[in-house]
Amino acid sequence: MPASSLAERNARTLLWFRALCNFQPLFPIWVYYLMAYRGFSLTQVAALEAPYLLALVIFEVPTGAFADRFGRRRSIVAGSAIYAASILLFGLAGSFPLLLADYLAWALAQALINGADHALLYESLADAGREREFARWTGRLGAAGILAVVGGNLLGAPLAAFVDLRFPILVSAGLTLGSVLFALRLREPPGHQRHGGSFTSALAGGLRLAARRAALRYTVLLLAAVGATTAASVLFRQPFLNRYGVPLAWWGVLQAPGPLLFALGAARMGGLVHRFGERLVVLALPLMAVAALAALATVDSIWVYPALPVFTGIQGVLPSVTALYLAGRVSATQRATVLSVGGALQALLAMFANPAFGWLADRSGLRAGFVAMELATLTTAVPLAFLWLRADDAARRTVATPEPAPAITP
Repeated sequence: MPASSLAERNARTLLWFRALCNFQPLFPIWVYYLMAYRGFSLTQVAALEAPYLLALVIFEVPTGAFADRFGRRRSIVAGSAIYAASILLFGLAGSFPLLLADYLAWALAQALINGADHALLYESLADAGREREFARWTGRLGAAGILAVVGGNLLGAPLAAFVDLRFPILVSAGLTLGSVLFALRLREPPGHQRHGGSFTSALAGGLRLAARRAALRYTVLLLAAVGATTAASVLFRQPFLNRYGVPLAWWGVLQAPGPLLFALGAARMGGLVHRFGERLVVLALPLMAVAALAALATVDSIWVYPALPVFTGIQGVLPSVTALYLAGRVSATQRATVLSVGGALQALLAMFANPAFGWLADRSGLRAGFVAMELATLTTAVPLAFLWLRADDAARRTVATPEPAPAITP
């Protein structure tokens, strides 16, 4: 198959793959399901996130190195199969040990897919000489994921209201099984370069690169901090709607508008980058997080709810924005490993932040949780944004400064 045709096939297949992975009717009800069906408190739900996030910390970078060493397609196929099985188990698990095992499998599935999908997309385009299209395609990938989340939200809440709380989870498992079929359609580009060394050398090399280059280091830290400090919002959305007496059937509708706006922005990411530059696209995420959290922390009203879906959008475009900045700055043999470092750091930070935010919201109310999230964002993401800008300036000056010509000996 010609390289350009393969690039087009892989790009479109990844869009469908992402859509089926993210079209999950369980998303708008899973916290409520654990609280109402399983009898957990919000503190317990948040605490259950800790082993999941710890597993992500452990799995993210090694699975990135696995993709670099053994192939992105293998990593994506394995991850999608485990993901489908873990969602089915989530709806069937009747005990805490089974639910815990399910969360660990869920983390492994996510780690196998994260990084490998964007790496495969970039390399497919680069092999065809079309790497300049990466911003457009990664934006479309983010948009497909967000639109799928919105679709799952719109379907899941009515299914839970008119059937039962477990039915949307079983539907999600069936849809995710379809993503495995699309993963199997993916092909490695002929020019794909795998890491020639061992698995451990691939892992160590990717970590050294991410730590040594300041622009890469602060990009990963900044976006991981934004992701971690806003991730707890997923725990608060459903209790927020329940607190104000919003009928369950309307939950999905109310969670749709914010992500739809982000999907529109993600679909136009190529144009936005061309017009405003990568820097503004990256900086937009912490700025929007700070603004939305300020509204939620200061206003006690159902009318401030539109600020909450903003975080769904941030979480949806975060992998695409990370890949957009990093992909062209990292070699093919280390790309998936470096892309996975951000996911590992985000999980590490969220592992401590989510239970703390959940405990505070349980003890002192949801607004207290939002205040804590705002303070965490201001004290981490804002300083890191300044450090990243300085490092990025230095990296651009290094690239722009030509090396002196060698002296000519007469």
